[in-house]
Amino acid sequence: MAKKKRRWLRVLAMLALIVVVAVVAVIFVVTRSSFICGVVLPRVSEGIGTPVVAKRVRLSLFSEVEIRDLVVGPVDAPLLRAERVECAYQPFRILSRELRVTQVRVDNATILVNGEPAAEQVVASERVSETAAEAMSRDGSETPKPSGETTAEPISITIPKLDLPVSVHVTDVMVRGLDVTYAAPDMKIGLKGIELHIPRIQNGERVEVDLSAGIDGVVGPDLTIPAGRCIGSAGIDLDSGLNPLKLELAGRVDQLSGKAGGVPLGDRVLALKMTAACEGETWTIDNVSLAESSKGTPEAVFAATGHVALAPLSCKLDITVEPVSSEALNLVGGLAGGYTFGKASATYKGTVTMDHDMTVRSTGEFLCRTLTVGIPDVELPDVPPVDVRAVHEVTVSLQDEELVASQVDVNVQQQGRETVKFRLTEPLTIRWAAESIEEGVGVSKAAILVDGFPLSLANLFLGRDAGITIRDGTLDSALAVSIGKLGRQVAVTGPVTVKNLNVLIDKDEIALSAVENHLSVTLADFNALDVASFTTRALVGGTVGLQSKLAAKVDLKTMAGTAELAVTEVNQQLLQAIPKAWLGGAAFPVLAAKAGLTSTFQDNFNVVTATGTIDIPRVKARYPGFEPFPTLGTSVGFDVALRGKTCEISRLDVASSQGGTRILHLGTSGTIPLPIASGEAALNVSSEGIDLKALADMVKPTASNTQAGASPAGPGKRQFAALIGARTGVVFAPTSPAVPKVEHAAELTKELGPIDLGGLSLNAKIGLRNLTYDALSIGSCDGSVRVADNKVNIPGMDLNVNGGSVNVSGDVDLGVKGFKYALRTKVAKLPFKPFVATFAPRFSGAVVGSLDSFELGASGAGTTLAAITRNLIADTRLDLGPVGIARIPAVTSWADRINVPELRHMQFDAGMLEGGIAAGKALIKSFTISGHDQAATITGSVGLDKVLDLSVEAGVAGKVAERLGSLGILRSFTTSRGDHAFLPVPIRVTGTITDPKFDVSGLSKDVVMKLGLDKTNELIDEKLGGETAKAVKGVLDVIPLPGRKNTGAPAKPKDIVGGLFGVGTALLRDKEEEKARERAPAVTEPASPSPPASAQTPPPQPPPPTPVPPVTQLPAPPAPATPAAPVATTPPKEPTEKPLTDEERHRQNIDRRQQRRKELENLGGSLLRGLLKGK
Repeated sequence: MAKKKRRWLRVLAMLALIVVVAVVAVIFVVTRSSFICGVVLPRVSEGIGTPVVAKRVRLSLFSEVEIRDLVVGPVDAPLLRAERVECAYQPFRILSRELRVTQVRVDNATILVNGEPAAEQVVASERVSETAAEAMSRDGSETPKPSGETTAEPISITIPKLDLPVSVHVTDVMVRGLDVTYAAPDMKIGLKGIELHIPRIQNGERVEVDLSAGIDGVVGPDLTIPAGRCIGSAGIDLDSGLNPLKLELAGRVDQLSGKAGGVPLGDRVLALKMTAACEGETWTIDNVSLAESSKGTPEAVFAATGHVALAPLSCKLDITVEPVSSEALNLVGGLAGGYTFGKASATYKGTVTMDHDMTVRSTGEFLCRTLTVGIPDVELPDVPPVDVRAVHEVTVSLQDEELVASQVDVNVQQQGRETVKFRLTEPLTIRWAAESIEEGVGVSKAAILVDGFPLSLANLFLGRDAGITIRDGTLDSALAVSIGKLGRQVAVTGPVTVKNLNVLIDKDEIALSAVENHLSVTLADFNALDVASFTTRALVGGTVGLQSKLAAKVDLKTMAGTAELAVTEVNQQLLQAIPKAWLGGAAFPVLAAKAGLTSTFQDNFNVVTATGTIDIPRVKARYPGFEPFPTLGTSVGFDVALRGKTCEISRLDVASSQGGTRILHLGTSGTIPLPIASGEAALNVSSEGIDLKALADMVKPTASNTQAGASPAGPGKRQFAALIGARTGVVFAPTSPAVPKVEHAAELTKELGPIDLGGLSLNAKIGLRNLTYDALSIGSCDGSVRVADNKVNIPGMDLNVNGGSVNVSGDVDLGVKGFKYALRTKVAKLPFKPFVATFAPRFSGAVVGSLDSFELGASGAGTTLAAITRNLIADTRLDLGPVGIARIPAVTSWADRINVPELRHMQFDAGMLEGGIAAGKALIKSFTISGHDQAATITGSVGLDKVLDLSVEAGVAGKVAERLGSLGILRSFTTSRGDHAFLPVPIRVTGTITDPKFDVSGLSKDVVMKLGLDKTNELIDEKLGGETAKAVKGVLDVIPLPGRKNTGAPAKPKDIVGGLFGVGTALLRDKEEEKARERAPAVTEPASPSPPASAQTPPPQPPPPTPVPPVTQLPAPPAPATPAAPVATTPPKEPTEKPLTDEERHRQNIDRRQQRRKELENLGGSLLRGLLKGK
């Protein structure tokens, strides 16, 4: 037995030794830093879901633990980083039922918190909710019911009471050099150098906590605090189980720098104090105060007293906000966006209670005195300060899910007078979890009374860049508000009146004496808005100027609905309130209008349609400097749709009538991209009739505007030019009145352009019908207009004018200063009659014919007269068909002067013009018009300044030539062109287009006689020669003839007889020679004396033109009709000359001598008749 006992003792000793060695080995391994860092910390990381690493861990199971370079979280953005964490303890004191920690140290730690965006937080919370729901489903638990199906349970917050079997003794808790940073997209808060010290924590004793930290930058919206200081302390009385019995907190933030909302924070102090006691599950709050002060003066103090029970949760708190000074309010306003509130002050007193049945009641009163509001960068009118008082009593039952507002009163007073009042006349009840919206819920009512509320306060909501300022006006209303169906139906009914409204829109004033509105609006289910009626009456000077009624239904979720607007009356009284600058200085003594509009919209206003009419049965306008416009009637019908980014015009019709007769009917359709520069707009413009004459006759300057020496533009046009200049930057100046009786429109003194159309691209198709201008009838006008890259292009515009055709094409570049343009025009078969009847009615029927063809090509640049004169270049060609002229005063007067009545009626067979424009003048290179009896050639120029410089050469033939006298003597001093003889002295046309002057003195009797005498002298020298010619000239010199003064001695009879004898002798000798030649054989030409030298030389040239006598001014003919283009006529080809035979040459000589004999006979007869008549 003894051996067995010794053997078991040895076994036990061996086992004990093994256990001791194993324990020592385990302790050695477990306390190794490599084991803790490599095995323990990775397991901790997996448990908490974030990496935890340390550089070195020193563990002593019986004395302390120390961790170096602890990092919690991702290495690149760790949540916690600490240089050293140390805890010293005495584990063997636990044997005496005492937990003793002698030291806790954290040195140089950093905490970084990344603010998660709100969207990510929502997603995370949804994921947590889904995970929880799935877990409950797996566990067989009930799925949470919707809020409408749950019944709220009383909330209990249970804090377990500690009853420790050991006593706790912790000393010397110290945190040093802790930095905390919170970073979010819109906020950053940094605290540095946080020092936390707890000297001792022990059962049944008071725990003191001291805290200090420095602010290392706080940056947020309108908030910048570079530096500051935070200090605080706390005292907690503990019972034996370490349960809190009393809590005292005190904190202070001071030494601030920076700004909040633009308000400096220097010398401001924020202090917090709190005292609370706990008895069982109830905390009694003796005092909670948060005070803000500046330089030792309190500016705002928030205080609360009461109690809070945790199980079940209930409370009663009395809340007081002591007078909040203007400095504190301006600080809050600065943080809210830079608003200022003047010298306002505010107070609030209220009570919040929460019963065990989860019913929360809130009562209180808010008062703000001397309130004014200012907005940065917005100049507001001076408005007297207002006092605002609001009283409320609201009960919320979380168990019954019901809200009852027993009292809500809001009063606004200004200078002691109540201007706005809102009150509930019946309690408002909202049950958000009822199964039916009709379940046990009555209708609550409220009243909104407004009396003289200053509308200038509305400038606060108009924004800084609205361009609208309300200068004056008051608002009155008495609205009845009904709230039913659990708050899901709100109806508002009653009048709203605005008095003495004065608004500035871009410095233009609108003034209305009153705007009377009456509305009836319902909002159902927070979604369906039904405007049953919204009527408006606008009064100007106490007289109604506008009446309208609006009805609409809108689904606020999809922004879809319909609207109907009926404007039943608009008259001239309303226009008196509109700025005159908007109307261009015009006045409307007569105006009656009405309109109707029906609109639908859907898909958040992505699709909007509008159909309606505007009817103006009577309108009469008067513009300064012009005669009053006639009374018109106008109607507009439209059908427009906005679909996404495209505006579709299905119909836009405009019709106007005057005196019951329609003068305009224009229709437009097409599409327009939005914005306008995002694509090409396509429009179709058509008409069923336009009376251009009636439209032009509306604009008639007053008589004072056309007086010589006055500005032709007149005061009205000057005002209009000034208005256009103010709107567009274009400078207009009236033409100098230095040239009398010449009317010029106001001329541009500054080049227009360049014009940027903002990327506009337009393709417009024109299809106009039945355009008339007096006797002109444009049956059709078809073509297109394209606009792109600031250029306007007309590919072709075809007009049918009284059976003739006109084609116009061209280009205009608006993107350069002064513009560049090119124009091409072709005209064919255009009759004169309607043009003469339209533009020269006194010559109606006097000019007949047609313009066979006309071609014009022009190009240039510039909008001022100087630029146009310098740059405009054009070429033109015109061909006339048969033209008849009769009963024209200037032509008739000339025909009577020369005693040729046949010239009163002239008929031309064809005409041709070639010309152009250069150097500011329309050049007529050649304009030839010819007929059987008359012909004319015109050359010269017509200036862009309307000045004429033309030369007209007249030619005659046939009957007209016979009336003018013997053709033989006529040809002696005229130029022969074809069958016509042209007088060497042309007719000059000077003056202006509106006041031409015709110089026909070159065709007077005296000038013609003088030319005849000069030609007679040449014939005498040629035919007679020698002494006979001298004798005849002597006779002529002494005979008093028209057109010259006789300076010689009176004629002697013997000289006259001698001269006549010489003439007769010459004639007889010429006859003898002729008879001798006739007796000669016809085969060979007999020898004859050499013809005189004059016969061998070319015919003498006509003498230089005689100086033109003073201009004889004839009555000015009317302005010429629109020029028509001539058809080119091919001049007749000269016949090919054939060699003459001897017989033909002999007959030519005989005819030539017979002609000379007749000329001499006529000359002698003329001289004899003049002698006998004493001329």
